[in-house]
Order: sequence, then structure tokens, then C-alpha cells
Amino acid sequence: MGRGEKVSKKAVGFARKALAECCEFLMKQTNGNVGAEERAVLLMLYHAVGRGGEVSSTSWDLAEWKDDVECLMTQWGETKKGQQYGMSFHPDASNWRVCIFNALACYLILTGGCPDRASVSSEEAGVHWIFPSFVNLVDGGCAKKASNILQKCRDGGVKRLPKDSTSHGIRVSATDDMIHNHLVSVFVVIARGGWDFEADSTAFRYFSHMKHIAVGGRALAGWADPNSDVKAPSLEPLFAIIGRDVVAKFCDILFSATDIPQLKNVDELLPFRDAMVATVLKDYESMLSVLGPNSPIIKKLQNAAIHVDARHSDLVKWGKAIKTKFQLDNLTNLGGNGDENIRRVLQTVQTHMVAKDAEISELKEIVKNTDVKIDRLTDLVLQLGGASITQSTAAAAPAAAAAPSAGDAPSTGDASALAVPDAHTVMHRNQLLQANTDFSNTLKNALPVFFNDCIEHKLHPGINWTLNGLRRQNRTKCKLVYQGIVNLAAPHEERYFDYRCSYVGHNLATRVEWTNMRNTIVGRLGVLYQRTLASRMLVAKKVLAGQNADEYEPTGAEIKREIGNKKLFVGALGSYADRVFAEENNAKEGSNKRRRSDSDGD
Repeated sequence: MGRGEKVSKKAVGFARKALAECCEFLMKQTNGNVGAEERAVLLMLYHAVGRGGEVSSTSWDLAEWKDDVECLMTQWGETKKGQQYGMSFHPDASNWRVCIFNALACYLILTGGCPDRASVSSEEAGVHWIFPSFVNLVDGGCAKKASNILQKCRDGGVKRLPKDSTSHGIRVSATDDMIHNHLVSVFVVIARGGWDFEADSTAFRYFSHMKHIAVGGRALAGWADPNSDVKAPSLEPLFAIIGRDVVAKFCDILFSATDIPQLKNVDELLPFRDAMVATVLKDYESMLSVLGPNSPIIKKLQNAAIHVDARHSDLVKWGKAIKTKFQLDNLTNLGGNGDENIRRVLQTVQTHMVAKDAEISELKEIVKNTDVKIDRLTDLVLQLGGASITQSTAAAAPAAAAAPSAGDAPSTGDASALAVPDAHTVMHRNQLLQANTDFSNTLKNALPVFFNDCIEHKLHPGINWTLNGLRRQNRTKCKLVYQGIVNLAAPHEERYFDYRCSYVGHNLATRVEWTNMRNTIVGRLGVLYQRTLASRMLVAKKVLAGQNADEYEPTGAEIKREIGNKKLFVGALGSYADRVFAEENNAKEGSNKRRRSDSDGD
């Protein structure tokens, strides 16, 4: 044997960077489905420290999601010894290329996890293999197939791979990575690799085996301290952005081709499916920059987004939200300088908050512009189809206006009379109603005619205010109730009470439509106003009883009891409001007296 020649034919390992380059090469294959499966096979062998043939004996039926450590747990079959033992798989700390969660997600999304197979034996019927195409090969066929994947990568330009790399080299590489981690004990390496250790205590191995398996798994996933727990990526940040139902629909669409029942059961592997989706969303932006927009997995993600009315920018936003939470959850275990990690994550959070503020401002502007467009479109539609409405309403208007009551606006009985200055014009001139402002002093002159024209709609037959009894009440009580109701209107509803707009110049059909809308709003807000008064009354009573009501919030049941049989009439609401105000004044005076008494006592 000459100097420099190989001493033996033992398999040689390779660097983690080489494995990452192999995974990137496979994901860029023209046939993305095959590439995704081959990448998942290599990473499954690496993270399990497995022999080439062992990937064929792992099934979804014996897999489970471990909530306590947030990892996938499978039963790994060791063909050499004919035994199985638990094997945990964890999300990678920072590199999507070698992340087993990312790899399995891409594999399942693109292939459904069930590639075509030549034959299925009767013993296999009903078994959900993780890699069905690697099952039932001839002896050594599975290991040979895995070795061919490595050779394919080297032929494709992955120069970091040693010549003649084999599937067993993956096992050697994983072992080296664990051994060179000073936080990983030798026993962890032995447990993860499934080697015999005659010197150990059987009881000790029984009680601690799974712990050591998990430590080894986190070390292979690139975590700085494999002895610390790791939080998997979560879809939770999306619940506040798009809602749980939309998130669930998005996940279902992504995995629609997957016929693995365990992934659909919340008590089995559905949490793992959600963690896989969170992982690929977290990595979406990085994957897009590396794989390009024509990558099959990128297209799958974008297509699923379209089905939930989202687009590329939404995927980026979702990914950033998930990534921020993932980094915060694992802040002390990301590796490198701890202070630098904190600074980087806080900077990410700050950037995220600035982006949120910009989105809120943009949404406000969109709402504002939309309100204007809705007004214009409503006016246009009603003008285009309003001839019959105008004629029928105008024909009925003379009958309604023939016997005007005291305080009603003058009317000539035809539609043209409504175009001259009336209650709307009075309101337009005498009141510039701002958003939810108190306008008690500006309603004095316009209130009677305004109520007759706009709320009870005596000039518009068939339209009645939801709150009855208006005409029998005095102006002060009407004003009190109306003011309380308008103060509860949402911003997008305020335009129906705002006469700064060109409403006064609209035709009769448009005005009827607007009064109908206002009628609906007033009816709903009347109920809310009654509940608000009841809540205030309960707080005032608590203060009068000498109790601290600073943090008191009445429950729904308490409010219901307080309302009792009170009617939703203007008179009833107005009288109740008067009693509430009086009770609040009494409570305020009583509170002041107690404070003065306490002060004198001191």
C-alpha cells in the first residue's frame, strides 16, 4: 500500500454544508416531485443517524406529535438488529435547506406522500409508509437508491461531497456532527445512533433513552444548546391576521393531495401538519430567493394563497409574523452572541410594528376612499334604476302630506317639493356634525322638522323608525335619545347622519334608500344604547353602595336583569337615561363626600 492511499473502505462522512448544498440542488430539479422526495430521504437518514436501508421501514401509523417537546416522534426500524426504537425529529434553528420539517412539508405537498409504486403486497395494505417508493426493494436496493441520490448531487455540481459518497456516509456525518458538539454526551450519540453499550445500566437506559434521543436530534437540527427545549414554528400569529378558519382552509388546500388520515386528525398528526405549514411559510421568502418563482413548491404556496384571497405579499407578511414568534420563542437558543440575537429579534419586532402601523394607515385610507366610492355608486345605481321608485313614492307622497301635523315641514305634495330647502337643508346649514360629537346646541331649530322628515319618514310611506313613540315626546327627550344613539355609530356609519355631503341634492329615491339605511342603524344602536345605559346604572349603584367600581365591568346577565321589561320606546329610553344621569351624579357626589370625610379624618 502506497503512502496516501486509503487504509480501508469504511464510509467517509461529509460536512453539513455539503448536505445543505445537496438539498438545494435537489429542490431545483426539473422534476420537483422527485427532488422533494430525495431531499426528504437524505434528511430523514441524517437526522435519524440511520443506515441507508432503514428509511424503508418507517410509517406514519407509528408516528406521533409530542406536545411537550414539540417534535415528531417515529418508530425507527433498525434492520441490522431487527428492532425498533423511538426517534425524534426537530425543526432546524436557521437553515431551511436541512430542516426535516421543511423537507417533509415540501415532499407531502408536492407528492401527496404516495408516489406510484410497482406493487403492494397484501401485508402492506393499509400501511401508510413515509416513503412508499423505498419499500419492498431487493436486499440492499434501498441503500443503493439512497447512495444514487448522493452520486446524482455530485454529478450535478455539489463539489463538497467526497468521491464515491454512499448512504452510510450520511450516518457517519451525523455522528461526527454530534461528537464535535461539546454539549452532547457520548451516551447521547450512542442512543441516537442505536449502538449497543454493554457498560450501561438497563434501568438507566430505560428511563433516559428518549431524553438522549431528543438531545441528539436538537444537536443535528443546529440548535446552540441541544439540552434546552425548542419551540416549533406555529401558525398562531396568523389567527389574528386572517382568522382560524382561513388558516385551516389554507392548510387543507396545501395538503389536499395527501391521503394520510393521521395528518387530518387533531389527536394524531394534525398539529405536526400545522407545524410543517408554519415552517414553509416562515422560510417562504428565503426559499423564493433561492429556488425562484417557478419552483413547484413556491407555485403550490402561491396557489393555495389565491384560494383564500391572498397573494405573494401576504405570504411574505405571514412568514415574517411566524418567524418573529419563532425567534422570540427560542431567543436564547439561536446560537452566536446572545446579546446580538436579542438585538436582532427586537429589531425585527420593531420593523414588524412599523409595517403594521403603515398597514393600519393604508387601511384607514382605503376605508375612507371606499366610503366615497360606495356613496357615488349607490347614487349612480339608484339614479339609473330610480325612475320607478321616484314615481311610486311621489305618487304616495301627496296622500301622506295632505294632513301635516304641527311642526311638520311644509310640503306641496309632489316630488319636486322635496328638492327645495327642507329639514335636510336646515341640518346642512345649522349643523356640521363631526364624528361622534355632541351636537345638543345645534339641533334646537332643526329637530322637530328633522324628526318628522328623516326618522319617522311621514313623507315616505312604508318606512317607520324602529324606535316608536317619537311624536308623543318633547324635544328634549328626543334629542337626548338621538344624541346617545348617534354617539354609538361606527365611523363607516356616520355618513348616514352627516349632512355636510351632497345628500341634500340627491333625488327622492336616493334619499329614501339612505333613510332606510339610517333606520336600520338606529334600530340596532337603540338596543346597544339601552345596554350601555344599563351598564352605567350598575356601575353607579355599586359606587353608591360604597364599593370600588374602578375595575368593575357588568356581565351580560347583570345587564339583562337591569333592563328587565324596559321598552325600546323613545320615551322609555329618555326617561331611563335621565335616571341614569341622576344616579351617576348622586354617585359622584357621594364619592366626593367620602373623600372629604377621609381627608378630614386624616
